[in-house]
Amino acid sequence: MPKALKILVIVLGLTVLTLVIAVIVLPLIVDPNQYKDDIVRVVKEKTGRVLKIEGKIGLSIFPSIGLETGRMEFGNAPGFGEQPFARIGDMAIYVALMPLLRKQIVVQGVRLEGLELNLARDRSGRTNWDDLGQPAAKTQKPAPRPESPGAGAGAGAGAGAGAVAVPALRVDSVRVRQANISLRDAQSGASYAVRNLDLTANNVAPGATMDVALGFDLEIGTPAVRERIELNTRVKVDPERQTLDVPALSLTLGKLRLEASVKGTKIFDAPALSGAIELKNFSARSLLDKFGAAPDTADKTVLTKLSLQSRFDATADSVSLNNLNLAFDDSRLTGTLSVRHFSRPAYRFNFALDQIDLDRYLPPPAPAAKTKESVSASAAQPVEIPLGLLREFDANGEFHVQKLKAADIRSTDVAIRLAAKGGLIRLGPNQAKLYGGVYKGDTTLDVRRKTPVLSLNESLNKVGLLPLLKDTLDFEHVEGAANISVKLTASGFEAQQIKETLTGTAGIAVTNGTIRKIDLKKWHDAIQTAIKEKNYKSLSELTLAPGDTTKFSSLHADATIKNGVVFNDNLRIESPGLVRVTGKGSASLPKETIDYRGTLGTFAVRVTGTFSNPKYRPDWDTILKAAADKEIQKKKTEVKEKVRDKLEKKLRRLFR
Repeated sequence: MPKALKILVIVLGLTVLTLVIAVIVLPLIVDPNQYKDDIVRVVKEKTGRVLKIEGKIGLSIFPSIGLETGRMEFGNAPGFGEQPFARIGDMAIYVALMPLLRKQIVVQGVRLEGLELNLARDRSGRTNWDDLGQPAAKTQKPAPRPESPGAGAGAGAGAGAGAVAVPALRVDSVRVRQANISLRDAQSGASYAVRNLDLTANNVAPGATMDVALGFDLEIGTPAVRERIELNTRVKVDPERQTLDVPALSLTLGKLRLEASVKGTKIFDAPALSGAIELKNFSARSLLDKFGAAPDTADKTVLTKLSLQSRFDATADSVSLNNLNLAFDDSRLTGTLSVRHFSRPAYRFNFALDQIDLDRYLPPPAPAAKTKESVSASAAQPVEIPLGLLREFDANGEFHVQKLKAADIRSTDVAIRLAAKGGLIRLGPNQAKLYGGVYKGDTTLDVRRKTPVLSLNESLNKVGLLPLLKDTLDFEHVEGAANISVKLTASGFEAQQIKETLTGTAGIAVTNGTIRKIDLKKWHDAIQTAIKEKNYKSLSELTLAPGDTTKFSSLHADATIKNGVVFNDNLRIESPGLVRVTGKGSASLPKETIDYRGTLGTFAVRVTGTFSNPKYRPDWDTILKAAADKEIQKKKTEVKEKVRDKLEKKLRRLFR
């Protein structure tokens, strides 16, 4: 027994001595730098590019197997200039020696410093990385997805021949410092860059909780605009159970800060993720403005306060947001949103908004055109409607707004329903309360054919006409409680085409109202006075006066619309003590002109001109003709009466 122990001690001593000699001697007798030329030649054969190894390659054996390189440079693709595709300042990797004897790979550290990667796309769309890997791609077969470590171990233990156990892998630390990546796109003219990238990752191993810290400066445009991005997270990936756990993630982009937590199942076979996200309050306008992407809005103070909280669920082909709470400026949006089938998205939503003034977020009004030519030129500009996108648009949901202002129209308790599929888009049935009354509407846009078709079925019931017209048309001449209904269709791609094809019916009825700046009784008396004085030229136009009004008990008119021209023949205004008022005529929506005839008692009045500048005048031709006809009729009556008197006298004499 002592002899055997002595032999064992000698063997162990020789083994240790051999290892010590190998650790000391191998780095001395094996110089990896002598293989530089061979490495450069192989890279040239495989890629067609030049690899320069300027620094010294270092090799160590104990206590870790280590490989270090100095400065290296990898050439660019032909046609992309002399600038190298990539540079490396310093790179090192260390693998613990002793765990290898236990079939474990423990990478103690990976270090990469001074990386410069120059990506580019030329005007034809070719990139300077297209050629990399092409020769290998022609001969290699797709590698099967590796089995999980647990499955591999089980196969190795029980399957016997042919089974290979995958060694356990762990990376203690990864360090990337001062990396720079740029992309120049000659096709679009865009320029992007990532500067001063630093990455730290610790405890990288299956089933272990990994800490990751990433930071870099993002540059966009020329001259470049720079913003710092930082990501800090803890991640646990379990390949055997196919689970993902991210208990904490923090992302910052300038003053934007996003926090999230994520859990995942079946991450290899059928990924399913769930978690929560929170976007801290920040100014979206400041961030967008810095990158030149801030929208031009009528109110420059919007988008200065934005925050978000939501739960989410996601798969490889769907995502849904639940308990959504979005606050922006003075508004708060809550609800749910889901998107299915990313290739042809189907949107489903249910939103509730407390209040919003949409006019603040729209572009500022364009300056008024100064000439007819500029008006015609602006009107002639066609508006492209993305028919392809609208035909593929698939959405269904409801939108409720407690308080809304849009196109200067103010409303409350708004309910909007959207259903779109296969090119048929329906908004409705919708409803809202506005100006003391109720709105109901149903709008359909049909883009299934070559030309879009718009259908409207809208009604207003007991709506205050004065505030409605004031807010929508800046028109303050009529007030009262109005019932308005329209049923219209139109086709076309832009506003002028829609006006020119507008067809349908409309009706309006107003009770207990007032016409401002117009005194119809005053107009009637002025015409009557001009007739008595036979001074027709003195009253060539009927004018509006700020203090004049006409009160009425009811106003009623129906209209038919054909190709943008509105026809009406039954205007009727009634009021105690007011002369009888009727009217008929037409108005052209495309030309914005009026040709209307009314009657004040027995006097004819014409309304002509444009919507913005209507002209009111006595229709003297009709008035004088009517007066002449009346005089003729009077004369005829007088003659008849004289003839009758004479005849009566003769008959009396005869019978007497």
